[in-house]
Amino acid sequence: MCGNSCAVWFGQRSKPPAQSQSRTKNPGATQHKQAHTPRAKRRHVRPPGRGSDPNAREEHRLSRHKSPTRSRARRPIGPLHAHHHGARLSGAAWVAQEARQAHTEGIAEIILFHHAQGLTEGLRKMADRLRASGHVVHTPDMYSGVVFDRLDEGLAFASRIGHDAIEEVARRAARQHPHADTVIGFSLGAFPAQLLAQEWMKIHQVALIAGGCAPAELGGDWRVDVRLALHAADPDDWVPPGSLEPLLHYARGAHVHRYPGLGHMFVDPSSPDYDADAADLFEERLFAWLEDGSRTPHA
Repeated sequence: MCGNSCAVWFGQRSKPPAQSQSRTKNPGATQHKQAHTPRAKRRHVRPPGRGSDPNAREEHRLSRHKSPTRSRARRPIGPLHAHHHGARLSGAAWVAQEARQAHTEGIAEIILFHHAQGLTEGLRKMADRLRASGHVVHTPDMYSGVVFDRLDEGLAFASRIGHDAIEEVARRAARQHPHADTVIGFSLGAFPAQLLAQEWMKIHQVALIAGGCAPAELGGDWRVDVRLALHAADPDDWVPPGSLEPLLHYARGAHVHRYPGLGHMFVDPSSPDYDADAADLFEERLFAWLEDGSRTPHA
């Protein structure tokens, strides 16, 4: 969350809103109209049911996303090698070009930002599934290893460390991983993810889960060449009605998915909001979106 929503995360709201208790087994979703790259039909294998062994479900997810190991050819370090293309690129433009070229080779290099309860075991396993499918994933820890069982405790901690510390973690991660081209942010983590998407030329796609705000609230403009995917429960007390509209006004062609009747952090098994079927649907959409991005040319 960010912008006006930052008031929620950083202490201007006395307590978190009541969580919705309703759940649906097969949540629907709506999607913003856009052109899609045709994809071959895949055989759907029904995952283990809600009452099955959690380890069996995890093994199913890993096997579903696992792909042959891909390797990225190492290119010369620095912008000077751009001479053989007829022009020398600036440092920033060269880094952006390197990130785009890596992604078109089928690999997304991802910086994933956790939600207000910290870098939970559920998010770590999700990062592992992304890696199993061939992507490179970095998980900067804004809480330095601290994880909270309760959302209100995590919010209090986020309020104490403040905006500046979270922004520094985000920018440090971007500097440490110069080939990263994708950012994913969950709830509180949507703030640093969107910040990098607006500030860093090398980032060309961002997925925001249960968060997002007007670009101006982060002190900048939305970059029109950035692909955007939004996922949120419907309704979500932490994503007020209309709060995403200013972002969608600038992010034309965004993928927007709403999940009726679910809790705020339904994608994370570490959260009491977790819904296994909805989480599977979310991951299927996320992986397909990343795959489509590897085939989409970027300027």
